[in-house]
Amino acid sequence: MSDVFELSKVDISQTEKFRFRVPGEKKTRELPNMNRLPIGVRLGLAEAAKPLAKAQKRGKDPRPEDVAAAAEAQVKLLERLSPGILDLIDETQAGELMKAWAEHSGISAGE
Repeated sequence: MSDVFELSKVDISQTEKFRFRVPGEKKTRELPNMNRLPIGVRLGLAEAAKPLAKAQKRGKDPRPEDVAAAAEAQVKLLERLSPGILDLIDETQAGELMKAWAEHSGISAGE
């Protein structure tokens, strides 16, 4: 018996993946369920979103630089997981995509 513990590979079923199509493209793109993202990635997104959540809790508008930092973290992740996507969508579409992906994953704003 080996004294090295091996993590099992997580099998993400088709139902857990978020599937979407970009206007003008025939191919269906996929993103993993946000809950299946590596912990470091999720922590990075959560850290970027903290100032936004704090502002919301205080009933104030977030600072523009905090909004920009959170948006940058999100678009970097989108590009990493779906290469070339940023050349095909605009800012509004990116926001809609992130919202739909989060809802599919069962994550509410600020998580």
